[in-house]
Amino acid sequence: EATLQKGSWSLLKDLKRITDSDVK
Repeated sequence: EATLQKGSWSLLKDLKRITDSDVK
């Protein structure tokens, strides 16, 4: 469960970084 949460959290950060770079 902890691994899944950590994995989805890193995925969210990656997604946010991608969208941020897309906006700029």
